Amino acid sequence: MSKISWEALAFETRVIARDLMRRNFLDMKLFSEYQDIENQLLKRFHRLSKQSNLSEEDVKNLTTKCNESFQIIRARLEYMDPERQLDVQNKFYAAQKEHLTIRLKELEKCLEEGLGVDPRHDNLMTPHNKVRLLESEIETLKGRLADIDRKQAALA
Repeated sequence: MSKISWEALAFETRVIARDLMRRNFLDMKLFSEYQDIENQLLKRFHRLSKQSNLSEEDVKNLTTKCNESFQIIRARLEYMDPERQLDVQNKFYAAQKEHLTIRLKELEKCLEEGLGVDPRHDNLMTPHNKVRLLESEIETLKGRLADIDRKQAALA
C-alpha cells in the first residue's frame, strides 16, 4: 500500500485520540461506537502492515506514529468505560455514605447523652443553642444521606 494510506491512517488515529482526550464521559452507545472505530482502524493497520511496499524505515516511522495514537485511544477508552465509571461512582457514594452514617451516629449519641460538649467551652454557647445546632447538623446529614441514596438509585 502507498504512503498516502499510511499517512491517512496515522492522521485518523490522531484525530480519534484527540477527540477522546477532549471528552470527560461516554455513554454506552458512544463508547461502543468508539470501540468499533478503534477495531476498524486496527484492521486497516494490520492490513497495511502486511501489504506494505514502502521501505522498512518508512514503515517503522509510520507504525510508531500509529502505535502512539492507538495507545492513547486504548487507554482513554479503558478509563472512560461507562461500566468502570459506574463502579467508581458506586464506591465513592458507599464511602461517603459510611462516613456520614458514622458522623450521624456520633451526633445522635451526643444528643442523647446530654450533648457531650467539652465543658471547657460551656461559656461560648447556651445548652439550648447547642441542642439546636446538633439537631440542625443531624437533619443536614440525613438530607445528604437521602441525596446519596437517590444518586445511587439513579446509577442502577
